[in-house]
Amino acid sequence: MTAATPIGEMSPHGPSAPGDRLLTASDVAELLAVPERWVREHTRGGLIPHVRLGRYVRYRHDAVVGWINEHERGGAAWRKHRPQVPRASQSQEGNGKLP
Repeated sequence: MTAATPIGEMSPHGPSAPGDRLLTASDVAELLAVPERWVREHTRGGLIPHVRLGRYVRYRHDAVVGWINEHERGGAAWRKHRPQVPRASQSQEGNGKLP
């Protein structure tokens, strides 16, 4: 059994896997295709999983991808209000008049 390679170090088999490297806010912004400011605001709000290293903040690639998967929604468009479908009332059925 071999010991785990610390993050960012080379293993005898080559560089660490991309998922092992800690990301910066800039890296996460590029991954999500959003402004870096958005990433920092959501990090401060505790919405994006992150690791605090003293004054530095870093992100695990796998945690960010998992967070994206948790927030993924179905393909249906979101609507604030459900569209109203006109229904024929009993009074309208008998007289044939429209509202």
